Amino acid sequence: MKSSEITVAEYLLIRLKEIGVDHLFGVPGDFVLGFFNQVLKSDVKYIGTCNELNAAYAADGYARVRGVGAFASTFGVGELSAINGVAGAFAERVPVVVITGSPSTINFHTRPLLHHTLGDYQIPLRMYEKITVASTQLFSGETAPAEIDRVLSACLFHQKPVYISLPSDVVTMKCNRPNPFFFPTPANSDQNALNESIKETLSMLNKAVKPLVIGGVELIRFKLQKDFADFLEKTGFPYVTMMLGKTVLSEHHSQFVGLFEGDRSRDS
Repeated sequence: MKSSEITVAEYLLIRLKEIGVDHLFGVPGDFVLGFFNQVLKSDVKYIGTCNELNAAYAADGYARVRGVGAFASTFGVGELSAINGVAGAFAERVPVVVITGSPSTINFHTRPLLHHTLGDYQIPLRMYEKITVASTQLFSGETAPAEIDRVLSACLFHQKPVYISLPSDVVTMKCNRPNPFFFPTPANSDQNALNESIKETLSMLNKAVKPLVIGGVELIRFKLQKDFADFLEKTGFPYVTMMLGKTVLSEHHSQFVGLFEGDRSRDS
C-alpha cells in the first residue's frame, strides 16, 4: 500500500510525468543534488547536458516536439547560464518548466555569503519573472503542492515558460500524494468581442479580391492545426505562414503559397 505522504520532490516529479515530461534535462550542482537524487528514483529519466544553456535549449526542443519540456540546474550560476534559452522559449511561446535547486530556506532570510550567490538571494527569481508567465519559491510541504499545480497549469494554459525555485531542505519535506492533475481548459471567449471580430472579418472578406490567410505559431502551440486545415478546406483560401508558424501544416498542401516575412517576402 502506498503511503499517503511523499516528498515535495516526488510530488513535483509525479506532476511532471502527468503533464508529459518523461525526460528531465539538466546539470548537477550542489544545491540541486538532493532533487536529482530523487529524479534518479523516479519515472522521469534524467538527461545530463554539457552546460545549463544546452539544457534550456534541449528542453525547448523537447517541448516543441512533445508539448512540454523541463530542465533543472543549480542556484545562481546554473540558472543564469540557462536564462537565454528560457528567454527564447518565452518569445516563441514554448512551454518549458525551469526548476532551480536553491539554498535552504533559512539562507534566504540570513543571506550568508555562499558561493554562487549575488548578495540578494532573490535576484535570480526577479530576473526569471520577466521571462516566465508564472514563478514560485517553494517554502513548505504544506504550500508546495498548490504552488506546483498553479505554476504548471499556467505553463500549459499560456504555452510559455514557468520557474520553480526548490530549496534544498524543501526537497525532502513531506506533503500529501497528489490527486489526478487538473489540466487547464481554454478560457471562454467574450461573446461580444467574438461577434464583433466575426462581423469585421466577414466585412473584410466580402470586399477582398484575393484573400489570403496567414498562419502563426499559436496554431501549433495550442494544437489548432486541424481547425486551421478545416477552415482552409471550407474557404479554399491560399495561405502563408509566419517563420515561427512554419510547418503548421504540410508545405505540400495545395493551398500553401510560401513563407511570409513582411518586407522581406517575395512579391509573388
